[in-house]
Amino acid sequence: PVGALAVAVVPYGLEPKVEEALFQMMSGACKVLHEAGCALLGGHTCEGVELSLGFCITGHADATQLLHKGGLEAGQALLLSKPIGTGALFAAHMRRAAAGPHVASALKGMLTSNDAV
Repeated sequence: PVGALAVAVVPYGLEPKVEEALFQMMSGACKVLHEAGCALLGGHTCEGVELSLGFCITGHADATQLLHKGGLEAGQALLLSKPIGTGALFAAHMRRAAAGPHVASALKGMLTSNDAV
């Protein structure tokens, strides 16, 4: 990774609490980005119903080493850096239909860096 753009949503509230929530989120994000050798280049913040933080990460890759999404054939290996299905799991969680241990496991995986991959 080379650079990151952040998108942060903080809950509506009193200005000092909103500022503190944003400060805590971005402090943690900057620490993790720095450890990965990635600079925070900018981003966007807004107020919303739920706290959320996302990133668009850019980087460089050797064109001969790129893996493409299409063209997998029988007998070839599919490499996954994270479990699939987290979107469906969290959609179920929002409807109170997901098992707690499954959500906890997904969160643990999401908090793990792909650095070792």
